[in-house]
Amino acid sequence: MLLANTKDRGRIKPTKKVEAFCPSCGDHVHARMGQVRLNHWAHLPNSDCTYGRAMTAWHYRWIDRHYDKAGWEVEFIDENHRYDCFHPDKQVVLEIQRRAEYDYIMEKTQFVIDNGYKIKWIFHEEIFKPESFERTDTHYNALSYRRFTVLEILQYWADIPNVEFYIDTFAKGSEGRSSKGLVKLKPISSKRGSYGDFFRIRYTSVF
Repeated sequence: MLLANTKDRGRIKPTKKVEAFCPSCGDHVHARMGQVRLNHWAHLPNSDCTYGRAMTAWHYRWIDRHYDKAGWEVEFIDENHRYDCFHPDKQVVLEIQRRAEYDYIMEKTQFVIDNGYKIKWIFHEEIFKPESFERTDTHYNALSYRRFTVLEILQYWADIPNVEFYIDTFAKGSEGRSSKGLVKLKPISSKRGSYGDFFRIRYTSVF
């Protein structure tokens, strides 16, 4: 996790010799300052809380860049859901995702739009694996007609205006330091397209 709670319920970035607590479970957390991963808060080894676990440097940097942006709140908790980044005035939720976890993405997307917010997913470039997809100047093309989880997700939400999907095509190189590799995916739902459209995902550059 990037932010932890202090005794007075403030929120603080990883800092040595400061007593801090997990925003979800309330247990003590400690600051980890290292070269391999970005500075972050971590639970003690015997904790079973999953809040903030398994986050990569790419994920942390995307969140950290929004920490200093006006209007954005990071690691925002809404009921039992945690948003990576949330802009209350614009009513936009930004989620950073490395893997195509079907149930997680579907459930969180539904929760967000049911609460009247817009959600933007930013996927790591590895979500379209080179052995499964070919990238052209305009499309991601599946190399077989096997159904992929990411395609199922994109097709399901294709006609919902409050749901958008992006790919960070520079994810491996920039590790989340820049948005310049961002492209917006343009899926076509089964209601509007042909069978083959399901396996061809058009995209456009954001910059």
